[in-house]
Amino acid sequence: MKFDNQVNRDILKLALPLTVGSLSQMALTITDSIMIGNISYTHLAASSFVSNYVGIPYVACIGLTTIIAPLVAYQINSDRRKYVGNILASSLILNSIVASLLCLTIGFSSNLIDKMGQEEQVVIYAKPFLFWINWSILPMIIFLTMKQFSDGMEKTRVPLIISIAAIPLNVLLNYIFIYGFWSIPRMELEGAGIATFLTRCIIAIVMTIYILYSKVFDEYRTVKWKSSIEELKRIGKMSLPSAWQYASEIGAFAILAIIIGWFGAKQLAAHQIAISIAAVTFMISVGLASAGSIKVGEYFGAGDIPKARIYGLASIRIAILYGVFCALCFVLLRHQLPLIFTDEPEVLKIASGLLILGAVFQISDSVQAVAIGILRGMQDIKYPTIVATISYWLFGIPVGYILACNLNMRANGVWIGFITCLTLVSVFLYFRFNKLTK
Repeated sequence: MKFDNQVNRDILKLALPLTVGSLSQMALTITDSIMIGNISYTHLAASSFVSNYVGIPYVACIGLTTIIAPLVAYQINSDRRKYVGNILASSLILNSIVASLLCLTIGFSSNLIDKMGQEEQVVIYAKPFLFWINWSILPMIIFLTMKQFSDGMEKTRVPLIISIAAIPLNVLLNYIFIYGFWSIPRMELEGAGIATFLTRCIIAIVMTIYILYSKVFDEYRTVKWKSSIEELKRIGKMSLPSAWQYASEIGAFAILAIIIGWFGAKQLAAHQIAISIAAVTFMISVGLASAGSIKVGEYFGAGDIPKARIYGLASIRIAILYGVFCALCFVLLRHQLPLIFTDEPEVLKIASGLLILGAVFQISDSVQAVAIGILRGMQDIKYPTIVATISYWLFGIPVGYILACNLNMRANGVWIGFITCLTLVSVFLYFRFNKLTK
């Protein structure tokens, strides 16, 4: 028991700064939603639509970065420690190219939003907002690539400070560009997009300066950091399936959100409120997953599989307890939490009902996130990718569509689709880790 407590402390100690960092990134979206929601629920619906439209490529890019921390942890504990900087060099090249191509694709396809069955006013507000949110993906991915590199070395303090500082910066820029200030005109939703773009550019620049000039990385500069075709192939072989895995999940969620939009702006606004709240709790799971992947990656790199198993299973136990806590909060605060975003009575009523369904999948959502993380620490990418793709696309979307459209359950039916796919992923991936390490 004493050893288990130490393991739990190790995971939580590492997870805390990673979780706060993840929450701070989510806080950028949450502050946008709150400030946009204060203009009107139609603006909030347009924001939700754009978030879902760019969601697949954006999260795919995030998936590219998630392999970096466990790879760094693995290599630091292997005989290639001094070459760890090559991971960053290759990852920056690969991730920047992929992110740029995806941003160009979104830009060229932006006219498709006219043909997706959304209300006319929602589309009018969405178009200029989409431009800025789309191109903010590139600086964000550069920032996350370098943050993952630092996190993999358990150098989490400065990335955490930068992430937290981004919140008040984003609020200030939101205020200036949404409502207007001095000679800057009131731009409402487009202003929120400009603020997000500028915030992400600034934190990417600051993080670059830290990585290039901080003394804490001097040990790893004894060998010049460089990329190679072989290194790009090695990282791409793991990061691209990870990107697809993330894209499968958010793609299913985005399609289901578009289905909700067919039932009107109020249903979509309520969904945006509930999913924003659920996203906050999920970010803590992401922090736990990152900590688990780093600790498992460390012991996997050292060849100590029994220790990797201990840390992996401890991460899952923490995820279960955390999921139970979140479920209780969702149920008890279902009427209070939506008030943060809007005071529209019908939107509040729908959102409170969605939070009840959100409570149901909190455990499975947390477990699947952590299970994906610890398997990533063992460089097991292919199996989770297949499981995620099948669960989200062959079960989650069909169940959500049938319940929402055929049985007229609307947003509630879509959220039952969420429950279905997340539960399947969590069960299969838990048994996968258990089998690999038993």
